[in-house]
Amino acid sequence: RPFLMTLIFSASRVCQSRNLNFHRALFRPALKNASRPNQNHRHHALSSISAFQSHPRYSSIRATSTLTSNARAESSTKTTLHAVSSDLICKWADPEQISPTEDYTLCFAGRSFANNDNVGSGMVLYDSENNEIWWGHQNLRFGDDDDADTKYTSNEAEYFALLTGLKCAKTLGVARIAAQGCNNLVHKQMEGKLKVKKPSLKELYDKVTSLSKEFDSFRVRHVEASSNERAVELAKTSMTTDGMSSERTSTAATTPLSPDEGGDTTDNAGNDSHRKTPSASPTPDAASYDPNSVSPEKTYVLRFDGGSRGNPGLAGAGMVLYDAEDGSELWSGYRYLGMRKTNNEAEYGGLVTGLQCALSLGVERIVVQGDSQLILRQIDGVYKVKSPLLKGYYDEAMVARRKFESFETNHILRARNSRADELANKAMDNKSSKGFHTS
Repeated sequence: RPFLMTLIFSASRVCQSRNLNFHRALFRPALKNASRPNQNHRHHALSSISAFQSHPRYSSIRATSTLTSNARAESSTKTTLHAVSSDLICKWADPEQISPTEDYTLCFAGRSFANNDNVGSGMVLYDSENNEIWWGHQNLRFGDDDDADTKYTSNEAEYFALLTGLKCAKTLGVARIAAQGCNNLVHKQMEGKLKVKKPSLKELYDKVTSLSKEFDSFRVRHVEASSNERAVELAKTSMTTDGMSSERTSTAATTPLSPDEGGDTTDNAGNDSHRKTPSASPTPDAASYDPNSVSPEKTYVLRFDGGSRGNPGLAGAGMVLYDAEDGSELWSGYRYLGMRKTNNEAEYGGLVTGLQCALSLGVERIVVQGDSQLILRQIDGVYKVKSPLLKGYYDEAMVARRKFESFETNHILRARNSRADELANKAMDNKSSKGFHTS
């Protein structure tokens, strides 16, 4: 107790000398009651703390502390992400957008060419709506100097892809995940149908198994190579980046995916960045609508939707034009967009085609409705379009927009967009287009 009293008196003198009067309220109750051991000191301590916290100076201290804590957390997250692998080239999603209760899918692939001299892995993370939210690829020839001569097989590359993908998903906060790949050996070993005899694979298998137990839900699925094209493509891309060590920096490995890029995660350095948007202007088929039913005075509603099976993969879009007054369907069509297209490309394909057909019909006043919030916000200027892959579609949509006398957008739930979704699936099922022709 003498030591405590000495400490309190010393602190009080320091505060008084610096004119910190609000601190004196904190110490006075303690000083007043230090010689009264039979009284309840907890009450005085709590009241003193409350008086301190209510002071204006405490609010500024607390705000500063919060900002410092947030900056420290962000720095810690980046350090953790970079620690997954310093050789990983990727586009990171914002961890705050990850829901621990949502089911995610990790597509992974590993490739080994030229007698194992060039080995790469690719990983893609999708949300429950099949939107691509993160991708990564890694050239496995890069590593510590002691391992510079290490050569990996395709099976080992597959395990590396699975392990790295799970690490990144865990770091981002994913709790429920299904890992799918096209390597039958890895799939059967992970399901326990085949024993892992090779020591190099056993080590990787044990790491994956241990990490999988940290997820609330973990499953492994085998898919055909055609359904895993995106991950395979990234694995191949990693093998073309030999010597590009300048891209393997902590900044590249921890760059968050901004909302305006919205999950359209194509590798701008890869083979997808030069894909072209449809240039032919569509015109509705005469048999698909009544030309006398369109009035320039009326307002019409365009609903659009797009989908990609594989993301990127086989893609199609659906478009429906309604009379805003009575809700009757004026025109509809669907468009097959080909292979290796993302969901966002398909959505834009539906929007552009729908707008151009509406103009050809003579519509001047239009309300555009869709379930893709990203596309609508980009069209409205809320989000910027940074992806070169989407820029061409965006430009076409904006050219069409300026030709309308009145143009509005409205985000709707997927349930209300079932007709356009049905048409988009028809385009993918039939691999054909209907309701318009291109000039």
